[in-house]
Amino acid sequence: MTRDFLQDRRGNFGMMTALLMVPLIGVAGLALDVSDALMARTTLQASADAAALAAVAQSSAGVSQAMLMASDGQVTNGMADARKVFMGQVANSTDYKLLSADVDVVKTSSQLKAVFSYRAEVPTTLSRILGQDKVIVSGVAEAMFQTETFRDFYLL
Repeated sequence: MTRDFLQDRRGNFGMMTALLMVPLIGVAGLALDVSDALMARTTLQASADAAALAAVAQSSAGVSQAMLMASDGQVTNGMADARKVFMGQVANSTDYKLLSADVDVVKTSSQLKAVFSYRAEVPTTLSRILGQDKVIVSGVAEAMFQTETFRDFYLL
């Protein structure tokens, strides 16, 4: 009687273990995939920050163009610099697929503002069991530069 009872218990324990393995593997896979997505987002955010700063750096072509502009508007040289910096930093990565990278550098009175946004998809590994093939990450980086205001004073 006790032998049958113990064999019954072992069989139930084995079945419970088998049933719990599927969600356990799914949760472990989800943790790995979220970790990969966060690492990709950190890399992309650092690249976007560098791109926004490059667009408004004091010695950049964007600031030089903004100083020469008579009116407010977009600063194309700053936008080109930001794109080059961002793409130079993310070009060789295989961890994610870049979906979009947008930059806007605008001069408004004596301020130069750069806004860089990105969107990428990170493929999953074990989360595919749960039906999640990819994770979308996105972010925005902003930088601002105060241009000099020139005033001439004449003494008579």
